[in-house]
Amino acid sequence: MSIPNDQVTEFRNASVAEVDAWQDDPGAGANPVGGALVTRPTPNTEKGPFPTKIQGKPPIAKRYDRGSAEFRYWVAASALRRASDFWGEILPNGTWQTNVGPTLNVVLEEGVDLNAYYNRRTLSFFKDTVQGRTVYSAESPDIVCHEFGHAVLDAIRPQLWSTASYEPSAFHESFGDMSAILTALGLPEMRMTVLHETDGRLNANSRLSRLAEQLGWAIRQRSPHSVDADSLRNAANAFTYIPPLQLPASGPASMLSREVHSHSRLFTGAFLDALAGMFATERNRNEETLRAVSVTLGKLLVEAVRSAPITARYFAQVAAQLVALAMEENESYGAAIQRAMSRRGILSAASAFAITAGPQKRAAFAAAVAAPQPALKEVDLSDYGFSVPKIKVQAAAETSQFRALSFGAMYKAAEAALDDDGEESVFVADLIHSDCLDGREFAPPQRGIAPQTAPKTHYLEKVGGDVFLRRAFFDCVHVRR
Repeated sequence: MSIPNDQVTEFRNASVAEVDAWQDDPGAGANPVGGALVTRPTPNTEKGPFPTKIQGKPPIAKRYDRGSAEFRYWVAASALRRASDFWGEILPNGTWQTNVGPTLNVVLEEGVDLNAYYNRRTLSFFKDTVQGRTVYSAESPDIVCHEFGHAVLDAIRPQLWSTASYEPSAFHESFGDMSAILTALGLPEMRMTVLHETDGRLNANSRLSRLAEQLGWAIRQRSPHSVDADSLRNAANAFTYIPPLQLPASGPASMLSREVHSHSRLFTGAFLDALAGMFATERNRNEETLRAVSVTLGKLLVEAVRSAPITARYFAQVAAQLVALAMEENESYGAAIQRAMSRRGILSAASAFAITAGPQKRAAFAAAVAAPQPALKEVDLSDYGFSVPKIKVQAAAETSQFRALSFGAMYKAAEAALDDDGEESVFVADLIHSDCLDGREFAPPQRGIAPQTAPKTHYLEKVGGDVFLRRAFFDCVHVRR
């Protein structure tokens, strides 16, 4: 849908130089082209909160032809500014995680890959040529705002970074996708487009729900079943909760697996359902209302993340906090979020009822149900030929505030999965199996491991007499080649 010029005039300022950018992505659905353009005032990315600095000298601010390096620069800069504006409205004093420093550096062309990374030093983007078309991950606002989301979550809850557990890691990926969705809704043109495209039912398949169409297209040419049919990941999905250890380690995009990018789609889908449900409660369902609802949900999400203890069943803990916080602000919103999380099985019916049953019931329900446990656990590596027999990993073992349980497979509440025994060992085994663990320092040559062909998300670090599992980065997509 094209937006008439008279509807966007108010968002332009003739006294300020303007640049063109994509609304959300260069692609459209299953096609690598067809993205919608938007014209914006020249962005200043180095202004706080959450300031960023793109490596290299910026081109003169003006409207450039699509396909030019200058155009791509201003697309990325505009997306960074929009993400900073959105999260800055919620976190006006927001600063980056300590390791980052006052300004997050951005590299638009780090190398050849179909991916993007946040590694506590930079946001790094890549390019690659597929079927004669060069795809730049930094040219997609979806991808830029996804990686920006990783950095924001790391600033809010740095304890999630190296947690050796599936749901905390998958939530990091989901937060990136939620950041892309919420930031896209910061554009009036995008809000009007989505309302028209979905007839106001926001959890329908749309430009909003589809993340990174062009990158998804490129990956699909090489690995047809690794990504969704119309995007990298589509939040308008029908996945329901199954405890990670009951899922396969990996699988095609048509099914859930415990691989964190795959599993993240469950919470992202519930989040889009919650957004749609909250919007549906409003009398005036227009683009101004949609913006207000999206900001409210963003605020609730941040507060839920701050409050939710990091446990093996982290999805349920965040969902419980979201519902409880929303009930205090707007019971209709709370009910909408509760329905979204319950229908997906992220919250069991009993958990959802207890949280929404009123202040007294919530207070009783909020009693701690798990004794404090060590933050570190040992994982045995003796079966894998490493020179170090055991490593220490950060466990998802914080004390639970809510008895928040997910609804597991076969219609049974996943009580046993509240803190899966041995999940950390399976998590490390999956890293080794999927070639995501850099353990070269502790792997003798005779072990015969395959050459290091791709950057590894995790590595082993020796500190004193112990060896620890550390995370190197969060990326946008997991496709091992």
